[in-house]
Amino acid sequence: KHPKSVAQLTLQYRMHEDICSLPNLLVYQGKLKCANEDVGKKKLVLPQYPRSLKIMTNPGTKGLGWLVPTINPNRPVVFTDTDVIGQNSSSFQGLEISPGRGNDSGMVNDVEVRLAQYVIQGLQVCG
Repeated sequence: KHPKSVAQLTLQYRMHEDICSLPNLLVYQGKLKCANEDVGKKKLVLPQYPRSLKIMTNPGTKGLGWLVPTINPNRPVVFTDTDVIGQNSSSFQGLEISPGRGNDSGMVNDVEVRLAQYVIQGLQVCG
């Protein structure tokens, strides 16, 4: 409708260069750049990582070994396979549930919600 008022983003000030690389490849055809080296190399500051994660491990939360690499501040991009965390069998079991008709929120994965809570708690205890 208003092509003169549209401009392609070429400089970004929010993402580490490793995070920026995917949208740059898929959407921006290599034209998206980090505004400066500070932006491109910025990492989380987690002064208590990984030693503070020990307080999160107790008999009710065994199996949090996946959390250490997930919130590692030296790894700006991490993919975590949530399908196998906390499962007792090696066969795939769908974890999504439907909240029922009449609710527009769609599918819910309570396991992934709990894993996200662990990630947030891990980031908080580490700094």
